[in-house]
Amino acid sequence: AGVPVPPQLVAARDRAVSRAAGALRQYAAFLAHRLPASYPSTDRRGVWAKALAAAAATSLLPICRPLWWLDPGDAQTFAVDDQFAIGDDVIVAPVVEKGARTRRLYLPAGRWREWRDTDVDGGIIEDGGRWVTVDAPLEKLPVFIRVV
Repeated sequence: AGVPVPPQLVAARDRAVSRAAGALRQYAAFLAHRLPASYPSTDRRGVWAKALAAAAATSLLPICRPLWWLDPGDAQTFAVDDQFAIGDDVIVAPVVEKGARTRRLYLPAGRWREWRDTDVDGGIIEDGGRWVTVDAPLEKLPVFIRVV
């Protein structure tokens, strides 16, 4: 027997869960069907994810990698334990503070563009090797794509 939850709080919680679930579906579709610009292909439907899986099967390299994997010479990357890379060209920085609406994250060496909705090619290009702060409302997972 738990503490009863007032109906207005249940409705608010359900709306928040629905927004977050919608965002997760959107990002899952991105990962399954979009390819970073660094992967040349005319058929981008799932090729990137399949290529990562095939490479992992043959090389035993992990698909999800710690940030230091991208730039082992950068001491800052060893201190980051709340971000990860998918392959070498995607950085994911989940919001890990309750109630946070912004996210401070580290971009390793290279040029990076924040992925927004279904737009891989739009947005500001950020130089790596530094910390940046981005908006991160509940329905937005900060994802950066390497720019070649």
